[in-house]
Amino acid sequence: MPGRRHRVDIHVACGGGRHRSVVVAEELAARLQAAGIGAETEHRHIDRPILT
Repeated sequence: MPGRRHRVDIHVACGGGRHRSVVVAEELAARLQAAGIGAETEHRHIDRPILT
């Protein structure tokens, strides 16, 4: 159906949430945007303490 929009949530996780998951999420969003697909990132745990 023309004009229909779908939302897909993709969650990327790593221990601590500040290294691999951030890089993977940002790269994925950049590639989707380059392909003309709307994408945005949200780093929900960036302000939490690092897990040890």
